[in-house]
Amino acid sequence: MADVARRAEVSIKTVSRVVNGEAGVSPATTARVREIIDDLGFQRHAGATMLRTGRSDRIGLVVEDLANPFYAQLAAGIEREARLRQHLLISTSSQQSAQNEAELVDALIAQRVAGLVVVPIETEPSEALRAAARSVPVVCVDRPQPDLGVDTVLSDNEGGMRSAVEHLAAHRHDRLEDLRTHEMCGARGDEEQSEPDDATGEGCARGTGHRAIRPPRRPPPSGAPTRGR
Repeated sequence: MADVARRAEVSIKTVSRVVNGEAGVSPATTARVREIIDDLGFQRHAGATMLRTGRSDRIGLVVEDLANPFYAQLAAGIEREARLRQHLLISTSSQQSAQNEAELVDALIAQRVAGLVVVPIETEPSEALRAAARSVPVVCVDRPQPDLGVDTVLSDNEGGMRSAVEHLAAHRHDRLEDLRTHEMCGARGDEEQSEPDDATGEGCARGTGHRAIRPPRRPPPSGAPTRGR
């Protein structure tokens, strides 16, 4: 960095601002510094940044399984936003193991990540996750951790299902079925037959991933003939 500053006839702080994308440097100076950086082949040293700030430019992600399309999309979205902010995403899978999750969280904290995004296995935070939340920003996804005091991102499953049923019903589809895994069907498919929802007519049979959905009945258009019961 000193060589770049000497060639550009600016301070090391100015070069640092250009390298880190910080404000306060004129466009002309930025262009000159970047040209010299390219000529010299200068690359920012992540280790030096870590020594200076105590944190790296990395963000850790722990999900259940990166092969799952939902988590793959989640990781892609986080990585896209992280790169826009000059951060590198480290993606890991816990394989639905609470022990793996704790070990991964500890390993990422040891790497001095700037923050963590975690899909927790349990509804209660692990000791590793509690310790992480005391040292770096943590965001939980999909499963809230009320006692952890961190931000949480949740999917609106009920709202999504309701919108899908209403859309199909509006197109006069009146025989709908919802097929899902045991884990997605209530309490991991162990419950008795649930009562249908008043609006969607949903019910989940014990031991299956099958749900019959009865769309809400809509009144016939004004003046339309009606059938007797």
